Order: sequence, then structure tokens, then C-alpha cells
Amino acid sequence: MGILRLSHVDITVTDLELAAAYYTQVMGLQITERTDDRIFFKCWDERDHHSLAVRHDTRVGLDRFAFKVENASDLDHFAARVEAAGYPVERIADGDEVGQGESIRFVLPSGQEMELVADVHKVGGTMPLLNPPPIPQGLTGIAPPRIDHMLVHAEEVPVVAAFFQDVLDFRLTEQLLNGQGHQTIAFLERSAKPHDIAFVQGPNGALHHFSFWLDDWDHVRRAADILAYNGVTIDVGPPATASLEATRSTSSIPWAPATRSSPAAIDPTPTFRRSPGPTNRKAAPSSITKAYSTKDSRRCTRND
Repeated sequence: MGILRLSHVDITVTDLELAAAYYTQVMGLQITERTDDRIFFKCWDERDHHSLAVRHDTRVGLDRFAFKVENASDLDHFAARVEAAGYPVERIADGDEVGQGESIRFVLPSGQEMELVADVHKVGGTMPLLNPPPIPQGLTGIAPPRIDHMLVHAEEVPVVAAFFQDVLDFRLTEQLLNGQGHQTIAFLERSAKPHDIAFVQGPNGALHHFSFWLDDWDHVRRAADILAYNGVTIDVGPPATASLEATRSTSSIPWAPATRSSPAAIDPTPTFRRSPGPTNRKAAPSSITKAYSTKDSRRCTRND
């Protein structure tokens, strides 16, 4: 019983065809369905209908994101807890949203719209279940196997971090405190990995990045080569001293992409980092300026 993992991220773009080309030819995702104003994508090893939905709009941004719960009864459980915390809950019936079943939707203290979904329609993975080949055949672009995590902005990180812990049963794995002891970054998980979602101080409602899993270090290097070949600027590259024990994940939005890498480790107790004090640095901008990243993470058990 409870929340399992990140299910999908829904974003908006100003050029739907450019997004389709980027996510299929560069990122190597697969299109599962199209409507008049939306395209739905999945990774090659994902069996759910989609892990990314892209909608045409006049601005680039975040529509919402969804986490998957274990049972349909979890929706009633969390709806009651969210409402008791003072946040209205909208019920989404089976079939009201493309590719997913019954779900609940609410707005976070940080302004983003979040869903909990019990059932996402199954379309199957690329590899057969019986006698699969050693590696998938015919993949294009970077081709990550699955979505991994996301990071969003919050003006008051402690408020939304407490909401995720107290109401949604997430666990705090790491945080950054400023010189006055105020929490400015919080990493939280539900699937026994460094984080499924993180919050960094910044404007409410904004998206920082969402991330896809890469299997090994060679995959990270190949991803960087594919980005360079396609003229995508790499903002921060993987460090030369990165541990080969750690696998990586990569995240993307195709407008002003950037590449980043940092180590992370699983620890049952939160890590408390304290910065030397307040600075004049502005909060990181929204999703259109921090988008394509690689981030170290330990292997974790996949929860379907």
C-alpha cells in the first residue's frame, strides 16, 4: 500500500513537431499516441502507456506530474489525507485522461499540479517476455530504458518537503541548509533510491528538470556524443573522477538543454549539508534553462 514511483511528467511546448523530432530522434523515446495537441512518449523498457506527455501551448512549462500508487484503494486513502491537510482534491475518472485510469489531482504547496494514479494502460515493452535478445534491437538516439526522477522549484522548500513526508509518506534522503539553517533543497524518495523527486528554492510552479535512467557509464558517454552530434549544448559534463560503480540517469527538455552530473548514494538517514552562508546568487531558472542532465544514482529495485 502506498506510492510506488514516478509515473509520468506532462509538459508544454511551443513547437509540437520539434518536440516530437527531439524526443524520438535524439532522446530515442517511442510515440505511443497522438491527439490534436498532445504527443505521448515512453521508453523502450517501459510497459505503461507513457512516461512523458507533451502538449502544444504558447509557453514552455509544466502541466503536471503523476506518481503511481500500488492499489486503487490508495487513492481514497491519500485523497482523505490531502484534503485533511487543507488542499482540495479533484477526482479523475477512468478514461478522462489519455492512457490512464482513475486518479486524483491536487495542487502542491509549491504550486505544481500533482496526480496519483492507480492504473496506467499497458502497451508493452520493446523486448519480448519470452527468450528476449541480450540487447534491444533497432533503438534510435540515446534510448534510455525508463524515466527516473524529477526536480521542481518551491519558494518555501520546508513546507512542501513536510507535505511530502507527512501526507504522502515520502522519505527525506538528503537536504541542503543555508547559513541560517533554512532548508533550501530537499531530496525525497519512495522507491529506495537517492530520490524520486527533489525541491530546490525557486519560483513556485516551476520545473527544474526531469530525468531518465541510463544503465552504465558507456551509455552516459554515448548520450553526450549524440547530443554533440545533434548540436545540443552540454552545460556541465560528467566529472572525470565519477565512480564506475554508480549508474547514471539523464533528463531532458529540448529547449536550452544542459548536461549535469553529481554523485548520490543511498543512506537510510538524511544527509545534512550546510552552505557557508547566504549569497547573492539568484534561484535557478525554470525548466527552459535547466533541462538536460546526467545524475549519478545507485541501482534500485524497479516497482511496477
